[in-house]
Amino acid sequence: MDNETILAVRSPSNRVGGPYAVVYKHIEQAWAIVALGWREEDVERPTLGIRYFGPNASTDFPRIGDKSAWLLLPDALHRGILLSLHLEPMIHYNVLQFLDEAISGQQLRERLTQ
Repeated sequence: MDNETILAVRSPSNRVGGPYAVVYKHIEQAWAIVALGWREEDVERPTLGIRYFGPNASTDFPRIGDKSAWLLLPDALHRGILLSLHLEPMIHYNVLQFLDEAISGQQLRERLTQ
């Protein structure tokens, strides 16, 4: 499961900004957490999303109709989840900067792909 495949999920397209970066992926259990934007009333707010990638597209979860989608993680859980993942300090710091709206999704993407 490569990062491009993970980041290609952009559903629902009228709500999802990005996804901007893969924060963490667990290949054996086939799930990933990403940093993305969620649009409501023309305002995009930073958040984290999770999804499971099955052996084929029809077994991915969650789904909206026939499209793969992201399950948003509640804001109150972001910091605890990030701490529990034992991320590299640079990744942890930049994701927090994104969630705190100190940097944009594009800036996060650039910082994590350098």
